[in-house]
Amino acid sequence: MRAALVPNVVALPADGMPPFGTGWLTPRGRFGRARDRAVNALVDRLWNKGLPELNGVRASLDLRPLDRLLAQYEQPERVLALTGAAFDFPATPASSDAGGQSLLRAAS
Repeated sequence: MRAALVPNVVALPADGMPPFGTGWLTPRGRFGRARDRAVNALVDRLWNKGLPELNGVRASLDLRPLDRLLAQYEQPERVLALTGAAFDFPATPASSDAGGQSLLRAAS
């Protein structure tokens, strides 16, 4: 089984969760969801500026390249988060690629 480690609060985009670090409340209605999707898309583009360097390192380790930086957290079967659920909003993974993925948190 492949797993990814998130050693802090989960900052991955998720439906029903405001963009990480904004301090916004859970979105309500179409406007709130559209706002969050727009900001998450902008943040995704910013993260992807580092994609060439990451893919260079992945190639040196015989790993296939990624099309998005955050895709590295969508591929494993489990994501281990070293935080408690009290720090997160209730949400579901935003990516359809994360369909069968489990998010496990350390005990709070």
